[in-house]
Order: sequence, then structure tokens, then C-alpha cells
Amino acid sequence: MHKLLIFNDEKLLRRALTHRSFVNENFDESGHNERLEFLGDAILNFISGEYLYGQNPEMAEDEMTRRRSALVDERQLARFATEVGLDFRIRLGEGAKREGGYTNPNILSSTFEAIVGAYYLDSQRNNGKIYGEGKGRNKKDAEKEAAADALAKLKKRGLL
Repeated sequence: MHKLLIFNDEKLLRRALTHRSFVNENFDESGHNERLEFLGDAILNFISGEYLYGQNPEMAEDEMTRRRSALVDERQLARFATEVGLDFRIRLGEGAKREGGYTNPNILSSTFEAIVGAYYLDSQRNNGKIYGEGKGRNKKDAEKEAAADALAKLKKRGLL
């Protein structure tokens, strides 16, 4: 199983994998992934923008916008969803399955966004844990150094 699919809160993962069509056909199901999709979309746009900004100091805003759009477009996110094994883990209704839902780029990309949103919420449950440390002339400088330290440690562990 891909590390993106390892959650502390299994209910959050289940919600992220639940398409609206499944809820419509299973009345005992409590909810679908669309709110998580909204959050994941915002996170992916932010992370992609931050990456492009940091990697390309001379790139103009319009070019960064075009490249960010290419990184988070439906086809690309659908490809990511398949690579991490979401395609047949999505909880779809029978009608959506018959219509090729497991290979539908819109469903795949939306589910990937929901997983990112859920992963973010799940990782916030670890807020009490110290990931990075920093010192500085003032609180703001120390916080920046601590954030950089935390990101470096998370990247080293393969979590970013």
C-alpha cells in the first residue's frame, strides 16, 4: 500500500475514497468525498505554486500560473491517482462502475484531491509533535527556521 494511503483515522480515508454515487446507492453511508476534494484542490494548488516559486526565481507570474495548471490538471491528477493505487479502491455506486468510473479521469482526479485533503487533516492530528526546531532574533525568524527544519526532516523521511 502506498504511504499516502496510510492513515491514523481510517474513517477519514474511507470518506476520501467514497464517491457520491456510492452514498446515493447505500443509504446507511454517512458521507462522500466532495468537501475533502475541495480542501485537497486548494492544498495541491498551494504546494505546486510554492514549488514553482522556489524552483524558478526568474519565472514570470503568468508562466508559473500556466505550469501550476499543468501540474494539477485532471489528466495529471488521474495519473497520480492510478500510480498510488486509488483506481480500484474508490467506493463507487454500481451505475458509476458500469460507466467506467474506475478509469474515469474526473473521478480519479477528484478522489486524488480528496485523499490529499484527508491526508492533510489526518496529519494535523500530529500537531502536538515537534517536527522542527529553530532559533532567531525574534519569534518570526525562529518559526521560519523551525518550519524549514521540519520540511527538511519530512522530505528526508520521504513524506513530502
